[in-house]
Amino acid sequence: MTSEANNHPAARLKMILSVHDWTLIDATMDNTVAIADQNGDESTADQGGIVRKTGWAAARHHPKADQGWEGWPPLEEDLSIELPATTWRFVAGQLRRWDEVDALVNPRGDGNPEPRGLELARMLEERIS
Repeated sequence: MTSEANNHPAARLKMILSVHDWTLIDATMDNTVAIADQNGDESTADQGGIVRKTGWAAARHHPKADQGWEGWPPLEEDLSIELPATTWRFVAGQLRRWDEVDALVNPRGDGNPEPRGLELARMLEERIS
């Protein structure tokens, strides 16, 4: 898909992600939805909920569904997730947001590896652009 198509709000992008990465996205969206609900931000809560439901549906239809933790496929398996480009941008932004929160709670030293959430956000942003 061209970057022009990726910038169109209705453009849908399919990403292949490991279940391990998707469970990080799911947990991130869980945090986002919980805070948005508390703050009365229905739009953000709805968008986060759509992301989670899309992942759950992909996991349910995976040939190895229920063979991993809490009903997920095994962490090393891949999921094919299709969302609008704008939603992928939202996901990347939330991964960055919650990484900032984590860094405040758990200060990092110079020698620490880059957190997986930041790596994942950058990878999504590269694929979207």
